[in-house]
Amino acid sequence: DSTSTGSSASAPSITVSHTTSGANRLMLVTMSTDPHGESATSVTYNGVNLTLVGAEEAASSHSRVEIWQLLAPDVGTHDVVVNLTGGGHHGTAVGVITFTGVDQASPTIGISTGSGTSTSASTTVTSQADDLVFGVVHSHGGSSPTAGSGQTEHWNTVVDSTRDSGTTEPGAVSVVTSWTVDNDDWSVAALSVNAANTAPT
Repeated sequence: DSTSTGSSASAPSITVSHTTSGANRLMLVTMSTDPHGESATSVTYNGVNLTLVGAEEAASSHSRVEIWQLLAPDVGTHDVVVNLTGGGHHGTAVGVITFTGVDQASPTIGISTGSGTSTSASTTVTSQADDLVFGVVHSHGGSSPTAGSGQTEHWNTVVDSTRDSGTTEPGAVSVVTSWTVDNDDWSVAALSVNAANTAPT
């Protein structure tokens, strides 16, 4: 449907205006940060709370990603508000993406995460044909992440020590979502978005 982004070097709350339309909707909101002990306490859209799907943090505490979701978000232009535990982070990027044609009974199939310190950030997602794999990466410092082959990048944000990218790619039995990053801490989270015309396997 559409995407929107926002970021801050150290603010404890980030607001992003997002326009939603279409039928059988799903909203995913990502929070990528060099956390220094911080995380998201809540995410809302038009005052409605989103649910945390999953999170991953590198052992060094220099890279963290979270994915939050809301089924059937309100149509129109409204604010997404991400509240953090504080302002000690070194850059936080927020990505908002809405999908149409999503199964309203089972919108997503699981979540896969990973983290490490290397030049290749990746995770493997269980999906299926006709569905869509969404993934987000956070990389600590250096150059912006470069998405892997077959992935469509919807945003790439640089703020303070945070490097962030969100992508989609076609579903299959097993899908590797990957980025090339600087040889530093990274974290990845990805999931499969289930189409309204397919049954989860």
